[in-house]
Amino acid sequence: MAVPEQPVIRQEQLVDGAFHLLIDAQLRATGGEPAQYRRYAVKALNASGVESIANIQIGFDPAYQTLVLHSIDVIRDGVATSRLRTAQVRLLQREAGLEERIYDGRKSASIFLEDVRVGDVVDYAYSVRGSNPVFGGRPFGVSMLRYTEPVGRIHQRLLFDRAHPPIVRTRNTDLVPTTRDVGDTREVEWSIDDVEPLVVESDAPAWYDPYPMVQWSAYPDWAAVVQWALPLYAQRQPPGAALRAEVDRIAAAHATPAARAMAALQFVQGEIRYLGVEIGVNSHAPNPPDLVLKRRFGDCKDKAVLLVAMLRALHVEATPALVNTSIDKAIEGRLPQPYAFDHVITRVRVDGKDYWLDPTRPRQDGAGLDQVHQPDFGRALLVAPGTTGLVPMDNPSQAAARTLVAVVIDARKGFDQPVEYTVTTTSRGGHAEYKRNLYRTNPSADMQKNALNFYARSYPHIELAAPMETHDDAAENAYTVVEHYTLGGLPHASADGRTMTAEFSFPDTESLLQDPDSTIRHAPLGRAHPFEATTTTEILLPMRTSVAERSSHVDDPAFLFERSITLPDDHRVLITDHYVARADHVAVDDIAGYVAHLREAREGLGYALKWSVAKASGAPPPINWTVWLFTLATIIAAFIGAVYLYRWDPAPMAIERRGGPVGLGGWLVLPILGLVAVPVADLAILRTLLHIDADAWSTLTDPASPSYHALWAPVILYECAAEVMRSAFCVLLLVLLLKRRTSLPRLMIALLWLQLLATLVDSALSAPVLAAKDAQGAGFEAARMLIAAMIWTAYFNNSQRVRATFVRRYRASAATEAMPLVPPADTPVDADSPAATPLAAATSTAP
Repeated sequence: MAVPEQPVIRQEQLVDGAFHLLIDAQLRATGGEPAQYRRYAVKALNASGVESIANIQIGFDPAYQTLVLHSIDVIRDGVATSRLRTAQVRLLQREAGLEERIYDGRKSASIFLEDVRVGDVVDYAYSVRGSNPVFGGRPFGVSMLRYTEPVGRIHQRLLFDRAHPPIVRTRNTDLVPTTRDVGDTREVEWSIDDVEPLVVESDAPAWYDPYPMVQWSAYPDWAAVVQWALPLYAQRQPPGAALRAEVDRIAAAHATPAARAMAALQFVQGEIRYLGVEIGVNSHAPNPPDLVLKRRFGDCKDKAVLLVAMLRALHVEATPALVNTSIDKAIEGRLPQPYAFDHVITRVRVDGKDYWLDPTRPRQDGAGLDQVHQPDFGRALLVAPGTTGLVPMDNPSQAAARTLVAVVIDARKGFDQPVEYTVTTTSRGGHAEYKRNLYRTNPSADMQKNALNFYARSYPHIELAAPMETHDDAAENAYTVVEHYTLGGLPHASADGRTMTAEFSFPDTESLLQDPDSTIRHAPLGRAHPFEATTTTEILLPMRTSVAERSSHVDDPAFLFERSITLPDDHRVLITDHYVARADHVAVDDIAGYVAHLREAREGLGYALKWSVAKASGAPPPINWTVWLFTLATIIAAFIGAVYLYRWDPAPMAIERRGGPVGLGGWLVLPILGLVAVPVADLAILRTLLHIDADAWSTLTDPASPSYHALWAPVILYECAAEVMRSAFCVLLLVLLLKRRTSLPRLMIALLWLQLLATLVDSALSAPVLAAKDAQGAGFEAARMLIAAMIWTAYFNNSQRVRATFVRRYRASAATEAMPLVPPADTPVDADSPAATPLAAATSTAP
């Protein structure tokens, strides 16, 4: 391939000051020994680029591969100089996976070039011949058509046997290859110029892979991959004596299949250390289970095969399962091939239920299989006869992973003393196993220091009060950490020194609501899912408080956040934060809304308590003159309105028949009881509202206060007015009822509907600031009042007792009112009939 003469070079896109003019990747898989050819031409644009291109690293596996260097040229001012004979070549044992305890025997040819300058081009080519015999010579692989850096030209060429070509498929590109047959060889070729870089944010979900690539595979389907794997994982002989002894020990100690499966898992996890010697065919072929037990070490394949052998000997159904831990469900978009997987776990079936177990995880001490946490890798390929495709893991235990944080801020001794700050974190499921391993493998002093620094970002004057404690509940797979601190300098005084304010932070909740590192993005944002966390913060106070209860929630497609603030008693505030992750990613188009919802949730986290210096010292709290004066004005207005309504003098309602019931009895008893009970309840509520002192009023109505809401003042003042007005109305109706005034039925109906209207207005004002359950309760109350108003309106309009009882008018003369009605001689007089009432006086219009 020719090197581009005038490629487009954008300095801002470069990495390490070097520009790849050409990347040429070719594969020959036409009979005999396969070979992979690579050629790179890289130009140094600055000193950093010189460092990058003057040191060449080429990896290969000497167990089955041979490295051939074809050319190494340095091109300067258009003149190429060969360095193939003069370059220093060293073979190094470079174990890239040694930190993960994997030894694969690969070597690296390190080539050091002399006299490389800025502006030079290093053009080198090599071939790696041979393939791992574990794959039986069947070609498969992938090659990239785009990188994180710009490339002048990318060339990809595949050579296969024409009679047996593998499946070739591109991914994330519409580029069409050039295909031609030459003799017995089929050639497939792509060439792209001026390839732009593609950079994916580091916090993208694992399954997101937008890079264009070429895939090829001689495996037509996943069943063919299973047929390749079956001989590798087959148990060729019965368990040896040592393995049989372990199986017998477990069988004797545990009676049920579930208990035996759990014991076998814990044995392999705890007694067989993780170490992979993956040289040659052992990169994909596990060692026999007896050898793994004898060595007491193995990689994922070895430990899975040992676990399967033990379980089958215990008469528990078990199957090795191939998974990909990095791309999860995206494996479905890949061509079937062995390289599609990077890990082996075990599927166990007990009592008709599937469990996915990973023997490479730290020992899982749960009481049973239902407590064992296993990450969901999306899809797995079971190494079992009859398997034809990938199966979903569908791991129900993953949903149980959650964290509970209980914070107690104990200021009962006074805010002028060190405030006790206790944090109890209980992790369950996968989080418990993570915490358990974290605290087992790290010094407790380091863990304590990290925790202290975490909370110090929110409370600068925090100090350690006692060493942290850990409690492990293996039976429930729960791990609890208890931390003890003291907080100093929590409250601060106002400018005039009359009030104190203590502001509280919620670091555990805040950590869940942080903005992503990048909000202008090309890739979706990956999120931990499923995940659930609840944080309760209990503030114990030295003085009485009257803060209002409220709740809020932020609803986003990716998460739900709810907060409630309650007052269990007048010396305690309880704040509950609940976070639930709803999805494993946020789409690019949804990032702006997601970030806005995060910020909305964070803005609602602040909380502060404000009190006067006098209150803290035991002196009477300052009077809230706003509420008191407003209530007094309402009382005066109510009195004036009551006087006006008392003088209202409507005509009596017509009586349709004689001899009906009369007097304050029958169904009238219920409204009478209501008129007595309502003022009592209203006065109790009014007393509570008047008890809101000046400090509490300022906390709720001062825009600078974290507890501020613009509707708090209207809600409180409206409810004061409503309680006063309703109580005055009820007292007036009681007086009119005793006087049996004609205005009573009409005013009673008016009270019923005004109560309903007042409730609806109160609900509309209160909904944004009160708890959701309170708002819902107000809706039920309004519905109840509507039904009651309709029923009692019909009663007061149609009841014969009402018509016969409320017949006295305000302007009737005393003499007329006292004049009895004389019935006809043939009409009997009944004490409860309308004839016994001064109906004539009631119908008189005389002044």
